Amino acid sequence: QAIPPEAQVQIKSRLRDIRQVQGAFRAFGWEEAYLTSYLIAAILIYLSLIGFLIVLSRLFDALYEAPRPLRRAAPFVALLFLPAFFRYSNYLYDFPVLMLFTLGLLLMARRRWLAYLIIFTMACLNKETTILLTLVFVIHFWHSTLRNASYVVLIACQLVLFGAIKLSLIYFYLDNPGSLVEWKLGYNA
Repeated sequence: QAIPPEAQVQIKSRLRDIRQVQGAFRAFGWEEAYLTSYLIAAILIYLSLIGFLIVLSRLFDALYEAPRPLRRAAPFVALLFLPAFFRYSNYLYDFPVLMLFTLGLLLMARRRWLAYLIIFTMACLNKETTILLTLVFVIHFWHSTLRNASYVVLIACQLVLFGAIKLSLIYFYLDNPGSLVEWKLGYNA
C-alpha cells in the first residue's frame, strides 16, 4: 500500500522478465499480483538474516574468548542449522524476531538497559514469544549483583511493556477469528 501504483507497475514489469523470478513463482506457487509484496518480504528476510549474523557475531565475542577464525565462523555455522527449524511453517516475522531476540541477548550481556527495552518492545510487537527473553533475563541475573531494586524494576518494565502490547493487539484485532493464544509446543517436540 505504501508504494505508489506507478512504481509497483514498473517493479512488476522489470522483475517479470527475470528467469529466476519466474522460477521462484513456479516453485513456491506465488501469485504475480503480489510480486511487490514478495520483493519487500524477500528484502526484509535478507536484511534480517544479515543483521542476525552481525549481532550473533558480536554476541559470541561478548560471551566467549576464542580464536578469531572460530569467532567469525560461529554465526555462519548457526545459520547452517536454521533449516532444521523449518519443520512445520515459516512466517515473514520469524527472521526479524530472530535478529531482534539475538540483539536483546547482546544488549542484556552488555547491560545496556534502555536499548534493551527498546529492542524488547520492537520484538514484542513482532512476535509475542519475545516474552521468553524476560525468562532468560530472570534466570541469567538471578544470582548476580543486578538482583536488587534495578533487577525488579527491569523485570516489571518488561512485563508492563509486554502486557501493554499484548492487550493493545487483542483490542485492535478483537474482531479477527482465532484464539488469544496458540499452543505450539507440540510442533517443537
